[in-house]
Amino acid sequence: MTVIERLKTALGLGAAPDGTERREHPRIAGPLLTLRFGGGKYKSVDWSLGGCRLLAPGGQFQLRQQVAGRIKIAGGDGRGEFSAEIVRIDPDGHVSLRWLEISPHVFVTMHGLGQS
Repeated sequence: MTVIERLKTALGLGAAPDGTERREHPRIAGPLLTLRFGGGKYKSVDWSLGGCRLLAPGGQFQLRQQVAGRIKIAGGDGRGEFSAEIVRIDPDGHVSLRWLEISPHVFVTMHGLGQS
């Protein structure tokens, strides 16, 4: 176990020592979400009812920046408005968002996908 992994475990971050996921909402890889905001169009890497992760290289975002726009779930009729806060920016270009608001129809559709 690396020093970083030990620190994460000691601080209660990430997966539990037995490897189980401790997130409130499990991550889902598909179907993809498409988000349009700030003049750009982004596809999700993964998502949950709590937020999503995008590939957005270029350094155009800042931590705690709030964004708002349109969201669409691939292959379905789940679409609407959202607002989110940027909570993580990784050196590899991944940007993590936490939903602040999301259209009820989109939320219900995402919830249904998470149950399957």
